[in-house]
Amino acid sequence: RNVINHLPMLDLEAQARLRVKAVTAVVTTITAASLILFDWDAASGQRTAFSSIRPTIKSWLNQATQAYLSGNRALAKQLSAAGREAATEMRAAHAAAATALFEGRNLGEGGRETPGCRTLDLHGLHVAEALERVRAAVKAQRVQRGTVLRLVVGEGRHGKVPARLPAAVRQLLTEEGVRWKEPYAGLLQASF
Repeated sequence: RNVINHLPMLDLEAQARLRVKAVTAVVTTITAASLILFDWDAASGQRTAFSSIRPTIKSWLNQATQAYLSGNRALAKQLSAAGREAATEMRAAHAAAATALFEGRNLGEGGRETPGCRTLDLHGLHVAEALERVRAAVKAQRVQRGTVLRLVVGEGRHGKVPARLPAAVRQLLTEEGVRWKEPYAGLLQASF
Protein backbone atom coordinates (compact mmCIF):
# COMPACT_ATOMS: atom_id res chain seq x y z
CA ARG A 1 0.00 0.00 0.00
CA ASN A 2 2.80 2.45 0.86
CA VAL A 3 4.42 1.93 -2.53
CA ILE A 4 1.15 2.71 -4.29
CA ASN A 5 0.63 5.93 -2.31
CA HIS A 6 4.07 7.22 -3.31
CA LEU A 7 3.61 6.76 -7.06
CA PRO A 8 3.88 9.96 -9.08
CA MET A 9 0.52 11.51 -9.94
CA LEU A 10 1.65 12.00 -13.55
CA ASP A 11 0.99 8.37 -14.47
CA LEU A 12 -2.51 7.86 -13.11
CA GLU A 13 -3.41 5.01 -15.43
CA ALA A 14 -0.38 3.00 -14.28
CA GLN A 15 -1.26 3.80 -10.66
CA ALA A 16 -4.84 2.59 -11.19
CA ARG A 17 -3.62 -0.61 -12.89
CA LEU A 18 -1.26 -1.28 -9.96
CA ARG A 19 -4.10 -0.80 -7.46
CA VAL A 20 -6.34 -3.13 -9.47
CA LYS A 21 -3.62 -5.81 -9.52
CA ALA A 22 -3.05 -5.46 -5.77
CA VAL A 23 -6.77 -5.74 -4.97
CA THR A 24 -7.20 -8.68 -7.37
CA ALA A 25 -4.27 -10.50 -5.74
CA VAL A 26 -5.78 -10.00 -2.28
CA VAL A 27 -9.21 -11.23 -3.43
CA THR A 28 -7.64 -14.33 -4.98
CA THR A 29 -5.74 -14.98 -1.75
CA ILE A 30 -8.87 -14.57 0.40
CA THR A 31 -10.93 -16.84 -1.84
CA ALA A 32 -8.25 -19.54 -1.91
CA ALA A 33 -7.69 -19.29 1.84
CA SER A 34 -11.40 -19.63 2.57
CA LEU A 35 -11.44 -22.95 0.75
CA ILE A 36 -8.55 -24.33 2.80
CA LEU A 37 -8.86 -22.85 6.29
CA PHE A 38 -11.01 -19.83 6.98
CA ASP A 39 -9.31 -16.97 8.78
CA TRP A 40 -12.00 -14.48 9.73
CA ASP A 41 -9.56 -11.86 11.02
CA ALA A 42 -7.59 -11.93 7.76
CA ALA A 43 -10.71 -11.55 5.61
CA SER A 44 -12.03 -8.78 7.83
CA GLY A 45 -8.65 -7.06 7.73
CA GLN A 46 -8.57 -7.25 3.95
CA ARG A 47 -12.00 -5.63 3.83
CA THR A 48 -10.52 -2.75 5.84
CA ALA A 49 -7.64 -2.56 3.36
CA PHE A 50 -10.12 -2.31 0.47
CA SER A 51 -11.87 0.55 2.26
CA SER A 52 -8.59 2.44 2.52
CA ILE A 53 -8.73 2.88 -1.26
CA ARG A 54 -11.94 4.94 -0.94
CA PRO A 55 -10.22 8.29 -0.08
CA THR A 56 -7.96 7.92 -3.12
CA ILE A 57 -10.96 7.28 -5.35
CA LYS A 58 -12.74 10.31 -3.92
CA SER A 59 -9.61 12.40 -4.44
CA TRP A 60 -9.33 11.31 -8.09
CA LEU A 61 -12.97 12.14 -8.75
CA ASN A 62 -12.64 15.55 -7.03
CA GLN A 63 -9.47 16.26 -9.04
CA ALA A 64 -11.34 15.24 -12.20
CA THR A 65 -14.06 17.77 -11.40
CA GLN A 66 -11.48 20.51 -10.80
CA ALA A 67 -9.63 19.64 -14.01
CA TYR A 68 -12.89 19.73 -15.97
CA LEU A 69 -13.90 23.08 -14.48
CA SER A 70 -10.48 24.53 -15.29
CA GLY A 71 -10.79 23.39 -18.91
CA ASN A 72 -8.34 20.46 -18.84
CA ARG A 73 -10.75 17.90 -20.31
CA ALA A 74 -8.07 15.28 -21.07
CA LEU A 75 -6.83 15.16 -17.47
CA ALA A 76 -10.42 15.16 -16.20
CA LYS A 77 -11.22 12.16 -18.38
CA GLN A 78 -8.09 10.31 -17.22
CA LEU A 79 -8.73 10.99 -13.52
CA SER A 80 -12.40 10.10 -13.81
CA ALA A 81 -11.62 6.82 -15.58
CA ALA A 82 -9.01 5.92 -12.94
CA GLY A 83 -11.48 6.69 -10.14
CA ARG A 84 -14.30 4.68 -11.71
CA GLU A 85 -12.03 1.70 -12.41
CA ALA A 86 -10.68 1.67 -8.86
CA ALA A 87 -14.24 2.01 -7.47
CA THR A 88 -15.40 -0.95 -9.57
CA GLU A 89 -12.48 -3.04 -8.34
CA MET A 90 -13.12 -2.01 -4.74
CA ARG A 91 -16.78 -3.09 -5.02
CA ALA A 92 -15.70 -6.43 -6.52
CA ALA A 93 -13.17 -6.88 -3.72
CA HIS A 94 -15.80 -6.13 -1.07
CA ALA A 95 -18.17 -8.65 -2.69
CA ALA A 96 -15.45 -11.31 -2.71
CA ALA A 97 -14.59 -10.57 0.92
CA ALA A 98 -18.28 -10.81 1.87
CA THR A 99 -18.55 -14.17 0.12
CA ALA A 100 -15.41 -15.43 1.86
CA LEU A 101 -16.67 -14.23 5.26
CA PHE A 102 -20.12 -15.74 4.75
CA GLU A 103 -18.92 -19.08 3.40
CA GLY A 104 -16.24 -19.33 6.09
CA ARG A 105 -18.76 -18.84 8.88
CA ASN A 106 -21.46 -20.98 7.29
CA LEU A 107 -19.49 -23.90 5.84
CA GLY A 108 -20.47 -22.94 2.32
CA GLU A 109 -23.06 -20.93 0.42
CA GLY A 110 -26.19 -22.51 1.92
CA GLY A 111 -25.46 -22.24 5.61
CA ARG A 112 -25.49 -24.98 8.24
CA GLU A 113 -28.46 -27.30 7.94
CA THR A 114 -30.10 -29.91 10.11
CA PRO A 115 -33.44 -31.54 9.25
CA GLY A 116 -36.09 -28.83 9.37
CA CYS A 117 -33.68 -26.07 10.40
CA ARG A 118 -31.20 -23.93 8.50
CA THR A 119 -28.80 -21.52 10.25
CA LEU A 120 -27.09 -18.52 8.68
CA ASP A 121 -24.39 -16.63 10.55
CA LEU A 122 -24.35 -13.06 9.23
CA HIS A 123 -21.44 -11.78 11.34
CA GLY A 124 -18.95 -9.66 9.42
CA LEU A 125 -21.30 -8.74 6.59
CA HIS A 126 -22.42 -5.23 5.81
CA VAL A 127 -26.17 -4.70 6.10
CA ALA A 128 -26.83 -4.77 2.33
CA GLU A 129 -24.75 -7.95 1.92
CA ALA A 130 -26.56 -9.67 4.78
CA LEU A 131 -30.01 -8.65 3.54
CA GLU A 132 -29.22 -10.03 0.09
CA ARG A 133 -28.43 -13.42 1.64
CA VAL A 134 -31.46 -13.32 3.94
CA ARG A 135 -33.78 -12.58 0.99
CA ALA A 136 -32.36 -15.59 -0.89
CA ALA A 137 -32.72 -17.81 2.19
CA VAL A 138 -36.31 -16.67 2.80
CA LYS A 139 -37.19 -17.39 -0.82
CA ALA A 140 -35.69 -20.89 -0.57
CA GLN A 141 -37.30 -21.63 2.82
CA ARG A 142 -40.82 -20.60 1.70
CA VAL A 143 -40.91 -23.68 -0.52
CA GLN A 144 -40.29 -25.95 2.49
CA ARG A 145 -43.25 -25.65 4.87
CA GLY A 146 -42.70 -26.44 8.53
CA THR A 147 -39.05 -25.39 8.52
CA VAL A 148 -37.11 -22.89 10.60
CA LEU A 149 -34.50 -20.37 9.48
CA ARG A 150 -32.17 -19.24 12.25
CA LEU A 151 -30.31 -15.98 11.59
CA VAL A 152 -27.33 -15.13 13.78
CA VAL A 153 -27.21 -11.33 13.64
CA GLY A 154 -25.21 -10.59 16.77
CA GLU A 155 -25.87 -8.05 19.48
CA GLY A 156 -23.56 -5.31 18.23
CA ARG A 157 -21.14 -5.40 21.14
CA HIS A 158 -18.02 -5.15 18.98
CA GLY A 159 -18.55 -1.72 17.44
CA LYS A 160 -18.58 1.83 18.68
CA VAL A 161 -22.07 2.47 17.31
CA PRO A 162 -25.25 0.42 17.80
CA ALA A 163 -25.57 -2.50 15.40
CA ARG A 164 -27.76 -1.82 12.37
CA LEU A 165 -27.92 -5.43 11.16
CA PRO A 166 -30.39 -6.87 13.71
CA ALA A 167 -32.93 -4.09 13.11
CA ALA A 168 -32.55 -4.33 9.32
CA VAL A 169 -33.09 -8.11 9.33
CA ARG A 170 -36.12 -7.78 11.64
CA GLN A 171 -37.60 -5.18 9.28
CA LEU A 172 -36.95 -7.36 6.21
CA LEU A 173 -38.60 -10.39 7.80
CA THR A 174 -41.61 -8.28 8.78
CA GLU A 175 -41.89 -6.76 5.28
CA GLU A 176 -41.68 -10.25 3.74
CA GLY A 177 -44.56 -11.37 5.99
CA VAL A 178 -42.43 -13.97 7.76
CA ARG A 179 -43.28 -14.95 11.34
CA TRP A 180 -40.22 -14.54 13.48
CA LYS A 181 -39.16 -14.39 17.10
CA GLU A 182 -35.98 -13.60 18.97
CA PRO A 183 -35.31 -16.49 21.39
CA TYR A 184 -32.31 -14.60 22.72
CA ALA A 185 -30.36 -11.47 21.83
CA GLY A 186 -28.49 -11.81 18.57
CA LEU A 187 -30.55 -14.70 17.16
CA LEU A 188 -33.67 -14.35 15.02
CA GLN A 189 -35.75 -17.44 14.29
CA ALA A 190 -38.14 -17.39 11.32
CA SER A 191 -40.83 -20.04 10.86
CA PHE A 192 -42.18 -21.12 7.48
